[in-house]
Amino acid sequence: PIIGVSAEALLRRELGWELPVGALQFWLTGRPQQASARWRPEASGLPQQLQEQGWQIEYRDWFRDLTPPLPKRIVARNGKFQLRLAISRWQTDPAAPRRD
Repeated sequence: PIIGVSAEALLRRELGWELPVGALQFWLTGRPQQASARWRPEASGLPQQLQEQGWQIEYRDWFRDLTPPLPKRIVARNGKFQLRLAISRWQTDPAAPRRD
């Protein structure tokens, strides 16, 4: 097994990625991790772009029928690194049955 002190340290050591894993849980739901992050809203008020910790996160599409709305397509960039996410569904209530 490959072991690291943290997911961030492991990704840095094994892949050379500088990925702020702690911020991902916020970015995945369309929120900044820190209040000092810069963001630009779209006309509806949802984030269109977020800049934090050297990363630029673009929210390209949203599941607007959810409460609160959650991202459907995200592109995150930091220099030579790019992370593209396409989310097909969100399960916001772990007790709810799946709807595929």
